[in-house]
This record gives sequence, C-alpha cells and structure tokens, in this order.
Amino acid sequence: PHVDREETHAASVIVNIGQYGMDEAWPLQIYDLHSGEMTNVTMEPGELLFYESAKCLHGREVPLQGDAFVSLFAHYRPRDAPRWFLEDKTEALEWAYDGLPYSLGDAEEQVGSRT
Repeated sequence: PHVDREETHAASVIVNIGQYGMDEAWPLQIYDLHSGEMTNVTMEPGELLFYESAKCLHGREVPLQGDAFVSLFAHYRPRDAPRWFLEDKTEALEWAYDGLPYSLGDAEEQVGSRT
C-alpha cells in the first residue's frame, strides 16, 4: 500500500470500467480516516470510489485472480495551489456538515436499489 503525492493528488476517483474472467473479487485496501482501520473495498463495473489519496493509505495486497480488471483513475489538486497541503486549514475544519441549507437525500433513492 501507498499514499499518493500531495503535490498532484488531493483527491482521486477510481471508476471500474469492467472485469473479465474473474475467479474472485479483487478488493482495494484503503485506510478509513474515521475508523482508523484498513477496509476492503470491492467494486463492480460502473461503480466509482472517491477518496483522499494523499492521506489514505491504499493498495491491493493480493494478485488479480482473473483475466482483466479495467479501471479509470482521475486525480485532483487545487489548480492555483500546488502546495495546498502546506496551507492553514483551521477555517475549513470548523465548517460542519449539519449546517447544510438542503438535504442530501437518500442515496438509494438517488441511484436506485440493487435488490
């Protein structure tokens, strides 16, 4: 496992495009900043995962058991702040999610149930 470079990766997204000839799931291990534990994340084609790649230790500890696993990766960092990680974030940390002026709604309602 590794963390990504702060200079280029404030946040990242993985989009699973397809999986072919898979004998078993191929989980991504990622450090959960809230629980303090490594978590296995399995993805299905069409799913995506957002994560703070410069903060969260992540990687795959087991070899692929299948023919192909196709993913698209995209990374973000503030365009005008290449040294964003050195800035004082005190003000940003004081912002609370419970102060949103709108509801984020039910995620299952937004994307549909899998059952």
